[in-house]
Amino acid sequence: MGSTSLLIVGDDWRSQLEQYEDTETSQGAFRCFLGTCDTLLLKPGHSGWSIDCSGKTTVVNEGYAGSARLSSIDIDAMKKEIVLQSENWWDTAHNISNDESWTPFADIRKKYPKTPKYDKEIEGAAKLEWRSQAPLKALEQSGAFPVNYFYELQSFLDRLLLSRDAYVEYFLDKTPLISATDVIFDGKYLQNVDVNEMLARLGSKSLLTEAAVKI
Repeated sequence: MGSTSLLIVGDDWRSQLEQYEDTETSQGAFRCFLGTCDTLLLKPGHSGWSIDCSGKTTVVNEGYAGSARLSSIDIDAMKKEIVLQSENWWDTAHNISNDESWTPFADIRKKYPKTPKYDKEIEGAAKLEWRSQAPLKALEQSGAFPVNYFYELQSFLDRLLLSRDAYVEYFLDKTPLISATDVIFDGKYLQNVDVNEMLARLGSKSLLTEAAVKI
């Protein structure tokens, strides 16, 4: 058992949610409402709501809400947070590595035999060669990035080879402003939605509610 989040679009969020109880989400079967995920950053002077598992609603006048009109959500400020985070990642990595480049994993992997199925020994050898490069060893030893990045997210670190502007632009384009990718919209259950694209098409009066649900 665990939890996940759903984004619900519309004033009738409660009835839309209830009709999909026991529906399979991308992470498991949705069982019950746990409350809102209060991740929607409000514009100064605007209000939203936080809703607990019983349905009790609290007005939120600043900071983050779990439910709000699109016109009250500070999309620009949320994008700025992504920009600042990606700038910090790039600056930190390049300071630690002294701007020294490295060979990306995809190029190193080409040196090893192609296999029809995943070969743990071959993949491990390629990853070890990739990780053994001096700049990446410096990044790993610095503790500035989670250790699992060095085992599973080669693409995250290799993307640091982009220019600073290209790196920031990539994350601004790819990072969802709202973490939920399962959406209930006009009574329809949609999975793996590009939320950023959807937000750009919604009317300003649309009510967004990010609901935490038990799975």
